[in-house]
Amino acid sequence: MNKERLSLRTILLLCTVCLLGFFLRTACYRNFIQPNGGFCFYSPDPYDHLRRIVLGVKSFPLVPSFDSYAAYPKGLGQIWSPLFDYLLSAFSLIFGGSDTVVEQIGFFANPVLSVATIAATFLIARKSFGNKNAAILAAFVVAASPGHISYTLAPKLDHHVLEPMVILILYSFTFLGTEGRLSVRESLAAISAFPLTILMWRGATLFWAYLFIYLLIRGALESARGNRRCLDDYTKVFLGAAAIIAVICVADPWRTSARFSFNIVSWFHVVALAFCALLLQFLGTSGSVKIFCRRFFFLLALLPTALLFPFVRSFGTEILSGISFIGGTHDSWLESIPEQQFFFVWGFWYGVIGTVTLLWFLIPPAVVLSFREWRQGGFRNGTLLAVAVWGAGMFPLVKLRYSGVMAIPVALASAWLFSWAWVRWHAVLPRIALASLAPILLIPGYKGYVSNVTFTNSPITRVGEYGRSGVFEWIRKNTPQTSYYLNPQREPEYGILAPWRFGAKLYYLAQRPSVTTAFGWEAHGLYEIGGFMATDKLEVAAQIASLNRVRYLLAVPDEFAPYYRLAADGVRKGVLPAETLGTVDGTGSMLQRLATHDGSSYPMGGGYVTASQRYRLVYETPNPADMGAENSFYKVFEVVPGAVIYGRCGAGNAVGLEMPLRTSSGRLLRYTDRAITNEQGEFLFRVPYATDVRQGDTLPLDSYSLSCSGGALRKVSVPEQAIASGLTITR
Repeated sequence: MNKERLSLRTILLLCTVCLLGFFLRTACYRNFIQPNGGFCFYSPDPYDHLRRIVLGVKSFPLVPSFDSYAAYPKGLGQIWSPLFDYLLSAFSLIFGGSDTVVEQIGFFANPVLSVATIAATFLIARKSFGNKNAAILAAFVVAASPGHISYTLAPKLDHHVLEPMVILILYSFTFLGTEGRLSVRESLAAISAFPLTILMWRGATLFWAYLFIYLLIRGALESARGNRRCLDDYTKVFLGAAAIIAVICVADPWRTSARFSFNIVSWFHVVALAFCALLLQFLGTSGSVKIFCRRFFFLLALLPTALLFPFVRSFGTEILSGISFIGGTHDSWLESIPEQQFFFVWGFWYGVIGTVTLLWFLIPPAVVLSFREWRQGGFRNGTLLAVAVWGAGMFPLVKLRYSGVMAIPVALASAWLFSWAWVRWHAVLPRIALASLAPILLIPGYKGYVSNVTFTNSPITRVGEYGRSGVFEWIRKNTPQTSYYLNPQREPEYGILAPWRFGAKLYYLAQRPSVTTAFGWEAHGLYEIGGFMATDKLEVAAQIASLNRVRYLLAVPDEFAPYYRLAADGVRKGVLPAETLGTVDGTGSMLQRLATHDGSSYPMGGGYVTASQRYRLVYETPNPADMGAENSFYKVFEVVPGAVIYGRCGAGNAVGLEMPLRTSSGRLLRYTDRAITNEQGEFLFRVPYATDVRQGDTLPLDSYSLSCSGGALRKVSVPEQAIASGLTITR
């Protein structure tokens, strides 16, 4: 422990490192200023948080726990840990609580909290290694970590920024019980760490396991020396934490405790902590490696019998679900998210060097060397054990998702190796070389820094989603307003179906309910959008739209394969009808019909695909100049009953229907459909467009034209009333 006061030089160095970290995370801010003023953000996650922060401001000090605008019509409870949003709601209220204040605080929350993480890393490294230079190095590594920067950029508002702080809090257990037992003050701090970290990040449970391993080893060694007080104190900490979380579950402010889940604050965490306390007493009091192994294998032998009990199976299932999420899975939703892929999938230079840098490779030697030093020192140095356990535990987390938290073990490993070498190399030149090593190892990742400093939304996103022509602004101003927006406890009038990445933008920017969210199978809507876009059957699409009370659709020309995989999962799980799936290549799918062909019929394989019938284009965004205006990227369709045009034209004849319209982008749209008359010479067309009024920003230019191979051309006018009521018009 180092109680030496910080020198002015050290303080200035730390401030410089903090300013560097702040700059690297805010340098791109100009790229996220909205055309209409204020800030825009990147990805759906910031908008989910902004939505909860706004609701928190309106209901403060109560905690918003349900949002009927998300996962419509079922609504969404508390999916992620709530502390982050609640704190930002409180800060927003201090500065007035307006929507503008919320967005400004949200935009700079990540950089400010990153500076706090950098400073905390310095303090913990200094206390761990007793070397202020090593502590400055640790702070610098976090400040300059491309992976951490990428996750904490200003436009990426997310509770992920708290995740490295979770690691630091749990690592700080290293400083507890240095005198052989925990003081009352230390015990209270340790107990509070568990509920605090799970309220910061639901993934904290994994790192509780690392902490448990560390405390088990440390407590078992103390017990073997005849000091059981330390082990008993650790046991009381786990039981005390379990009691606090049990109180939270009883109060259930976020309505999550009913689910016994690894991912949500629930009774699962109470059981897990109590189980850890029992294991500490059973395994930690072994006294020797031989007895420890006997007891461990005894527990393994009991496992098959224990699994006969449903409660034990549920507990084990939740643990395995957490491990599978971390280690990799063949889940169709997770596979569609780039950050759930491994570093190496993105190549060595981008995936590894561009995220965790060459410093990541210092973790294994730090683990080996610290473990060796720990053994040679008589197993008494808790810091050496902590470096070995945390380094070994976190090194295998090789997904992009964990590149942000990886900055902490990389920083601590680098700092420990630095301090180890510093006390052995007394000459000036070796120390200069040592101090230069970390910046040199960061140089190969320069592309990552350039990418973060110049980070921006794509041109199609800037033009299509924001500003006066942005799709969400248009929806907010031109669709019927829905109820309960700021008190979303009751069900609004209708929902909008869109790809899941647009869900949060719909209920924050457009202020309309969204069927989909960014929470995959944890919430309603994922399989619905997959099934709707993947099916080639109009009846299935209509059923999905009807069951979810969909009034509008947002279609974009996405890749088809992810939708097909989601639909296949939905069918397999019984969420979607068995007949949902169509062609594997997407031919005739609703995605192709709407995003590419505007709902009109089009030729396919010597025949044609009929029109989508119930979906009319009411708005499309202009494309950036370099993309051309042939086909818009964002298209809004209204779901309508559609009028039926009935007529006769001789048996077996081909009948064509066409209507010209002018879209919001000025494009000429020719709505067409095709049919073959039956044996009685009858034909039916269900049409979505009225000929007498503008529909959204789409303007009809003429009546419907009917052509028949056995008859003359006919004109048909269809009023809006017929479209809205599903009336039949005979011609």
